[in-house]
Amino acid sequence: MSMTATEAVLTKEDMSYLRRADDVYAINIDGQNYLRVVKRRPFGDEFADDKRVDIAVAGNGSDGWFVSLWGFPWHTLRAGDGVRFEWYPDAFRNEVLRNVGYHSDVLYLHIRKGKTWARYIGAVQTGPENSARMCKELTYRLA
Repeated sequence: MSMTATEAVLTKEDMSYLRRADDVYAINIDGQNYLRVVKRRPFGDEFADDKRVDIAVAGNGSDGWFVSLWGFPWHTLRAGDGVRFEWYPDAFRNEVLRNVGYHSDVLYLHIRKGKTWARYIGAVQTGPENSARMCKELTYRLA
């Protein structure tokens, strides 16, 4: 995958993985964003294993941030399209959520087709501050 300062460009190989995926996740490892693509082993084939490919993409974020992106229509993208993540902790937090100690994190996906950029909500997660939060605080990182 080729990288620029503002985006990551999907290759034909990347698109092949995305089209055959059983699960797709957004994950940040050591400050680098990835589309984690998982192909599950066929049911009943005890000799097979799950296959996982990490496709590097651009964007912000912090180590350990993670969310499922299975519902996004990846089949609409083509090789050469750009992808960028924008993790936004507490984007949808309001007074009611604040009063009960909840957070509402959002992951925006920026997709470039040709010269046109589009911004989509990839995932929203609302809940308390704990280790399952999409945009984890530093105090909940695992050693």
